Amino acid sequence: SMAHACVLFGSCLLLWTLLQLLITERVVAIVEQVRHIGPHEMVPESIGGGDELETISKSIADAAHRLQESEWRFSQIASNMRDIFWVAPTDPKEHIYVNKAYEDMFGRPAAALSMRRWDWLHGVLRQDRAAALKMLRALRSAPVEEEVEIRVHIRDGIEWLRCRGFSTERNPNETGMLQVAGMASVITEEKEMEKMQIE
Repeated sequence: SMAHACVLFGSCLLLWTLLQLLITERVVAIVEQVRHIGPHEMVPESIGGGDELETISKSIADAAHRLQESEWRFSQIASNMRDIFWVAPTDPKEHIYVNKAYEDMFGRPAAALSMRRWDWLHGVLRQDRAAALKMLRALRSAPVEEEVEIRVHIRDGIEWLRCRGFSTERNPNETGMLQVAGMASVITEEKEMEKMQIE
């Protein structure tokens, strides 16, 4: 009986070691791989083994690389746009994303938006602030598209902006979780042309 128990114990220990090597450690490597999914993260190499875990690991690595390529293309497009492009996250604690055109147009640092979400509003003429806020409230209330024309202080003058915003459900299973984004284009010349035509 003692010898039989020792054999069973040894078999269990060997089985546990094999499971540790073949399953547990490789699953931990896959979890670590998932943790490094992000636009600026170094994606760890996929694990080997020739089994289902290797297939899962390779799929994760491929998805991470595709995400990084997509993020790179988006950042290239957004940073080279002359119009302002912005994204307001669903969580008020998260930072608002704006492209480089925001700083060029408003003359205000984009970093200030991380501390004061409404910093951009100081650049809008007082008479037009209510219209801008009304559009944002509409975007937050339901998935819609809105447009408003406002005047802003840019450098030493005042420019007209056409602001287009849209909101979509980020997760259809969660009600009220709306992703809000938009663009703003300078239309001062267009407004001046309209004024001249009316005159």
